[in-house]
Amino acid sequence: MLKTRLYFLDFIKLFFAILIALAHFGYNYPISSIGVEFFFAVSGFYLIKKFERNMNVNYSALDYVIELVKKIYFKYILAFILFFLVSSFYMLKHGEKVKSILLYLIKSIPEIFLIQNIGFFNGGINYPLW
Repeated sequence: MLKTRLYFLDFIKLFFAILIALAHFGYNYPISSIGVEFFFAVSGFYLIKKFERNMNVNYSALDYVIELVKKIYFKYILAFILFFLVSSFYMLKHGEKVKSILLYLIKSIPEIFLIQNIGFFNGGINYPLW
């Protein structure tokens, strides 16, 4: 089992995360799709490493998933709410009606429940995710 932190991988993961964020804000880099795959691969490596470190007879994969959801989901929902509020104010400022903002919220329900990439809700399947 690997006990040391691989800071080079952390740096590369940060680099690709920045490229991915820039791509979400409209900057199009050819490397951004490769960056997504690499980002998820490195994240998966660290997740598995953490699971192996905690693994014992009384600690199952389900326990690990529940622990991660407890740790991350509140922050995820908080970030979603903040993003929604900022987006709503921006949309109102630029002449959007409240009805269109509510439709935007309804379309975001799959995102809230982390089921946006399973092939339903007019979205494609994100195969690396599933």
